[in-house]
Amino acid sequence: MATARRDLEALSTAGVPVYSQPGRGGGWSLVGGARTDLTGLTAAESQALFLLAGHAGAGSGTTRSAL
Repeated sequence: MATARRDLEALSTAGVPVYSQPGRGGGWSLVGGARTDLTGLTAAESQALFLLAGHAGAGSGTTRSAL
């Protein structure tokens, strides 16, 4: 639970709007369409992400969309 809270706090700090839904079946949600700003990556960091995705992400529509 502590890891999830740290992750949610990191998202919030990055400007991603997150909110809780209390009660049975509740949890945490992101406001639709929220994205982080990745322009802080260096060229080498961006290249490393593309290389890591490589063939493993070739079949994934989500990975293709992100790249």
